[in-house]
Amino acid sequence: MPTPTTPPTLIVDQNRGFRTWHIREIYVTNGEGRYVPNVDDMVIDWVQGIYRVTAVDYTTGLSTLTKWVLPSDANEASGEDILLGAGPGYISESFRAYLDTSVMPFTLAVDSRLRFYGSTTSYVKIFLGTDIGVNGQVISAFYDQSGTFMGDNIPLELVTMPDLTNRAIKTPMVGYTTQSMPDGEVVTIVAYDDAGQPVSIARLLVKNTAFVRTTDQAMKYITDITVETPFLSATDPKRIEYPINMPVQNLNLIGVVNYSDGSKLRMPIDGTKFTMHGLENYIATIQGQEVPLVLTYRLSEGEYSYILTPSPSKHISVPYKAVTLRNDGAYSVKLFAYPVWINALSGYRLEYFLYNLERQEVFNVTQYIEQAAGARAFNPIEFGVVQSIGVAVDLNRVDTSFAAYRHVQNFDITLISNANVHGQTNWTVGFTPGQNPPYGPDIRAISTFINVGNWQLDIRCGAATQTEWLNRVFYATQPLFDDQTEERAPEPNFFIVRSAGSSVELPISMWNSIITTTASPPDGGLITIEFIRRNASTDLQLGVSGMVVHYPDAPGP
Repeated sequence: MPTPTTPPTLIVDQNRGFRTWHIREIYVTNGEGRYVPNVDDMVIDWVQGIYRVTAVDYTTGLSTLTKWVLPSDANEASGEDILLGAGPGYISESFRAYLDTSVMPFTLAVDSRLRFYGSTTSYVKIFLGTDIGVNGQVISAFYDQSGTFMGDNIPLELVTMPDLTNRAIKTPMVGYTTQSMPDGEVVTIVAYDDAGQPVSIARLLVKNTAFVRTTDQAMKYITDITVETPFLSATDPKRIEYPINMPVQNLNLIGVVNYSDGSKLRMPIDGTKFTMHGLENYIATIQGQEVPLVLTYRLSEGEYSYILTPSPSKHISVPYKAVTLRNDGAYSVKLFAYPVWINALSGYRLEYFLYNLERQEVFNVTQYIEQAAGARAFNPIEFGVVQSIGVAVDLNRVDTSFAAYRHVQNFDITLISNANVHGQTNWTVGFTPGQNPPYGPDIRAISTFINVGNWQLDIRCGAATQTEWLNRVFYATQPLFDDQTEERAPEPNFFIVRSAGSSVELPISMWNSIITTTASPPDGGLITIEFIRRNASTDLQLGVSGMVVHYPDAPGP
């Protein structure tokens, strides 16, 4: 038997396989054990706990022991926790604070299962660790869409609950932080009411992830709602300068939703998504009158407000005001439309001219005319019936000096016969619904060929006096006038006859003269007469009339 100073005979077996030893069984200096364990064997000490063999020196028989602690997954809740809603600790220990450090500032998204209750609960702060006292470190932050720091309060938003009106169950919006934290770090979230009093506390574990995204295309936030109209004030974007006596439906208001990613959504303000409260009973009849308005946008599912917390009914409201001003003559416009004969197969087409109250220009806008929404289209071969058609023109397409104003106008067009049928009225035009009489009865020009480059036109239309002729040829077209200062359109003192590319300017006193021109359209074609009021400084463009041309000796159709 060995003496205490003589090393015992050691038992070594490197091929033994895994074994569990008691601490007294393995060899240590001045110990009683004779077994030499292998690496990764387990050694139990009933007082100190469990050790793992991490290294063995087989020449001396001594082994290195490392204290072993039962591992725990601090980053994920166990299946039992998820199923039962609780684990060995608090219920909230299954909640996470998702940290994304791939962007700056870092995004910090609180687990969406975490709810706070109470209609007055409005925001949260997030603290590092568990100290929420005066020495606690607040790590939460909130920024607007331009990157401006808004404070360390993260707003709460109402939880969407199908088939229910939710007013008191809330969850934090996606916030930010500049604090980098490892997985498993403990943070404490404190909810506050409108008065700044804490009302709820929860602890969460940090999970680093790039899965929870910030305000990208799939989760963009509304930053603002605005109005687009050509009558918006140039100095005050919340002021609509409403022309006096203009119908509300002609204001052409367009609502614009501005998102945090820079995109915009435009839609009409028709009471569906956008509503302009206060405009429905507003009549612009008093110059200088100011009326408060409120623009409201109803949020769709999946839309969120970035700068305010949406109301329980999910809408955003912005104040505006309307001011009644004197008419802007550029936008007091009128279309003149006249049928132009093509042939018996194709019938007629319409030629359009645009005038406004500034009376400085006349525009041929035929190429810009569109059919108005819901209106009837012109039928070029439908005879004997009144065709009530609606057309529209975007003024900024006609001239870039105009804003984006869309003018809509209705006409009553009646095609009576082919334009080369003599001795009768071929068509009439009503410039307002029910105009009686319309423009066109017995309005025709008689063209006579003299020789090459020499034609004579008779435009008297059977009138006996200048007044009668103006009433039938000019005033029957209902030319524009300012009802604040004029009883009717000014009387013209000059007119221009445009015939097949040639033009002749004459004083109004020569209305009953035979006019010589260098060209004439074919039988059934159209000439136009532009009426002018000339004064010392300028020519005022008043209106235009169309006349069918008949040749007295031309054969019938």
